[in-house]
Amino acid sequence: MLQIINNKGQVLQPDPDTIIPVEVYNPLFTPSGELFQELIYNAQAGLTDHNKSFIGSGHLVETSTTEYELPVQVLYRGSTFFVGMFRYKIVDQKINFELKVNFGTVAKKVQMTVIREIMTMDPPTYLAKELFEKMMKDTCTNPEDYPYAFFPVYNKTWMDTTSKIDYPWMNYWDHAAQKFTTVTARAGMDSRNTLEVPFYKVSYILKMIFEYLNFTLKGEVLSDPEFNSIYLYTRRVFSNTMTSLCYMPDELTIGDLLKQISERLKLNFTYNLITGTVTAENIVTALKVNTVFDITPYVESISELSADEAKGYTVTLVPDSTDKALNLAAAGSDKEVFAPLQTLIVGDGENVEELQISTLKQVDLEEYSYPTVEQFTDFNALGPDQTWPVRLIQFKGMKTLKGGKVFPEATAFDLSEQDATYYRFRNESKKIILNAKIPAGVLATFTPTAKFGFKSKQGTFVVAMNSSYKYSLSASATELVTVKIESQSIVQNFKTPYTIQKYSNPSDLEGKLVILRYKFCYQDGSFPNESFKLEIYPKAGSTAKFESMPANAPCDIAGVGGLAGACISMGGSRPETTGYTFRIYNKVPLYAISSGRKVLFTNEGAYYSSPGFGGDPSRPVIIVF
Repeated sequence: MLQIINNKGQVLQPDPDTIIPVEVYNPLFTPSGELFQELIYNAQAGLTDHNKSFIGSGHLVETSTTEYELPVQVLYRGSTFFVGMFRYKIVDQKINFELKVNFGTVAKKVQMTVIREIMTMDPPTYLAKELFEKMMKDTCTNPEDYPYAFFPVYNKTWMDTTSKIDYPWMNYWDHAAQKFTTVTARAGMDSRNTLEVPFYKVSYILKMIFEYLNFTLKGEVLSDPEFNSIYLYTRRVFSNTMTSLCYMPDELTIGDLLKQISERLKLNFTYNLITGTVTAENIVTALKVNTVFDITPYVESISELSADEAKGYTVTLVPDSTDKALNLAAAGSDKEVFAPLQTLIVGDGENVEELQISTLKQVDLEEYSYPTVEQFTDFNALGPDQTWPVRLIQFKGMKTLKGGKVFPEATAFDLSEQDATYYRFRNESKKIILNAKIPAGVLATFTPTAKFGFKSKQGTFVVAMNSSYKYSLSASATELVTVKIESQSIVQNFKTPYTIQKYSNPSDLEGKLVILRYKFCYQDGSFPNESFKLEIYPKAGSTAKFESMPANAPCDIAGVGGLAGACISMGGSRPETTGYTFRIYNKVPLYAISSGRKVLFTNEGAYYSSPGFGGDPSRPVIIVF
């Protein structure tokens, strides 16, 4: 039978016909806009002497308003199902009550609390110049020991858009001396100063937020090196008076950040007020089948088997339009062009998703890379712009270079294979709705992210992840509880092709002599996530110069889709630029298609070559592997 118990151990006597409908959702399948909805269950109880004792003095006119909400536990047949807040009012000699459970108890706090207003107890230690520079380097050498890192980000406009800045970096790395250097020519903003900015780990910021909400964050993902290499970009400068959450943008609430982080990193948070914990999972840990609830004896029927009607996903990150480094317009243009730098296409790409959290532009040099921005950076005082979109950077520590040197290499946190894993799972997973009658003691052990196992009529054991399960708790004693389970079948070996296409900027070819445009594809119809570059070489003795731009995504066998590359003439007279040849290194081409004709390549040992392709130069040649 249903029991609602207060902190004094007293049990409420609900009306005999009381039924509390319960719905348990897996956050992984909940739309981000509904991720933090309050879970509230309503019911009634008589205003008996017993229940008056349960609620204290709430039935009296002079009672304080604080008495109308109290913590309770909800048990059914001796098993604890959840804890929450019991809020009530007296109406016509009845106690009308609602139960706010799990996240519902702190939902309003999350929706209203601005992160920067939270005072955490983690101020940095004040250090003298030399020790501070050593500490900056140590955060990059041993990032696992710190919640933040001082890796370099190029920013030539950190002070303003017109001044010539001596050190155009957030965290200036002296590559010759192999150390961070701090320079303070004058207090406050000065073009001769260096700029020091701590970037905090996402995992640490989440821990601090949940600590404020009186939860302990746990989960396998927190020990994942990949997850712990994700950092939050900030535009606030280091101060030994600022704690971790002070580096967040103004006006950003806990709810907004958790929704956006959940959406971008495919994180789900499961709340448990009984233990005071929040368990974080990402798609990698969620798809691991460690524990399975075998419900075969309890399943009565399978009421639905279905797949999504729309096939595939097209996913992009919304760029920060206040960062001029992301402006893709041609040099000298008055227009501003902001577009996603990458597009993840899974399968047919019919479902379109824009993720609000993006990243920074990345500069790739021969030996290392670094992020770059063009943004004013606030020097702790109130500046003109205190809000900005949340952006992520990836940092895994020092990169070893030639000659024994190192560089604290941070990179853009772009769309990746892990993002593709989530959307491939959604594309291939089958929806399964089960109807079952389950013992209350077994049901009480289920979690929002539970994996259910059952045998089909053909005897195949199927494993599916909970999407949501629904049941009702009644005041009468019932051994078996009727449960409706909506689940998604677990897929281990994905077949859906995917590609990550990089933005192809038309302005890159403006004013240049294009010798050839080309695409590439695979005869087996696959779409691997890779780029390909066709090299172009001048004839022997020629002074002509050429450049190749890679094709950043494959097309299909007919040349549809993908991103085209180009071979460009960079200098030389017309006689000098003739007689060139094309070469392919590290891959074996089957043939090329030029104007509907096959062109074969010659094996030259270290590479494959072709003297050229005839036909219409405005249409890309297709190289088939």
